[in-house]
Amino acid sequence: MLKSLINSWLAVLILCSFSFAEEIKMQEFVAHGGGAINNIAQTNSLEALNYNYKRGFRFFEIDFEWTSDKELVLIHDWKECLKRLFNAEPEVCSLEKFKGLKMVSGLTQMALKDMIKWMASYPDIYIITDIKSDNIKGLNKIADEYPDLKNRFIPQIYRYEEYEKAKGMGFHNIILTLYVMNYADNETVAFLERHKVSALTIWHYRANQDFVDKLKKLNIFIYVHTVNDVKLKDILKKIKVNGFYTDYISPEDT
Repeated sequence: MLKSLINSWLAVLILCSFSFAEEIKMQEFVAHGGGAINNIAQTNSLEALNYNYKRGFRFFEIDFEWTSDKELVLIHDWKECLKRLFNAEPEVCSLEKFKGLKMVSGLTQMALKDMIKWMASYPDIYIITDIKSDNIKGLNKIADEYPDLKNRFIPQIYRYEEYEKAKGMGFHNIILTLYVMNYADNETVAFLERHKVSALTIWHYRANQDFVDKLKKLNIFIYVHTVNDVKLKDILKKIKVNGFYTDYISPEDT
């Protein structure tokens, strides 16, 4: 009887320890699109990741798009970014073609598999996903192919209905971002009263005092994007905004 009771308590302790280990503490600064390098924003490049890691970032918001052969690569979009970063005409590339393009400033483009290898060298970093299309399909790919790294991915969801799907894949740290659906303040507060998220991300101009106060009553960690002006950052901090997606401001600057 005593042995059975001890085993039950051990099981509870192990479960609790595992649960606590899964909850990630949100950090103040997020490197937007991998962070800028050589004064170029949103490159999602290997060099940007390495450079901004050295500048103190540990949270990296990464843009993903699907190739024509259904692989995930690190690029914001197949239009403006393809022209700006590769001097190439807009098209949805295959993985092979994407990897064969020459990136500006001698930078190195990455596929999901390349980023996974990079993550192995930096066990203290976390990836906030920004999967532009077929978000749930992309999250499912990450969960299926890299289950051991699942807790180092923080999915952004764009729609309320994506929440349960992401949770069902085993993602325990989820950010709701409003830049796609632009849900109303009260509607968002009502959703967050019923669902636990790690953070809410909004455009900086939506961070009015009334909205922030309602979120603070729910103990919501509030990110704003994209903030590259230190004065704006300081103003937002005064009204209790917690964190910032940024291209240029680094933890070293504060």
